[in-house]
Amino acid sequence: MTKTIEEIKQKLAPIFEKRKVALAYLFGSRARGNVGPLSDVDIAVVFSKKVPKDKQFDLELSMMSDIGSVFKIDRVDVVNLETCKSPLLKHRAVFYAKPLYVTDEEQRFMIEQKIRREYEDTNHIRETQYQIMRRHLVHKTFGKPEIYVPTR
Repeated sequence: MTKTIEEIKQKLAPIFEKRKVALAYLFGSRARGNVGPLSDVDIAVVFSKKVPKDKQFDLELSMMSDIGSVFKIDRVDVVNLETCKSPLLKHRAVFYAKPLYVTDEEQRFMIEQKIRREYEDTNHIRETQYQIMRRHLVHKTFGKPEIYVPTR
């Protein structure tokens, strides 16, 4: 059963409100509209400033369970945008997503700008990793240990 974004917003709003979520985004295959039998539900959230950091993980877990009940699926991922370490994941979770729940547009703007800046600031690292991996693939050395020969 495919749900529209508006239906998803209506069903999930009470879940977000109960846990004091300030922002929530739907990303991944459901946001793109290409849901398959193995698709999961990917949600990115930012909690209200009133929610202590040490309580957020438990709230994420309970959210996963409740969202799974709504979708009748046990494959739900909730990404906390403030604790996630990957600039690439955060960027995709916000800029290739559908906003589901927004309590403060100013906070949304600030979070999105912070994520965009972090993504752009780390782009050179991803580009370097790509070039190294590409070189290893071309030379068929990917996954093989490099031999270190000390020079004296």
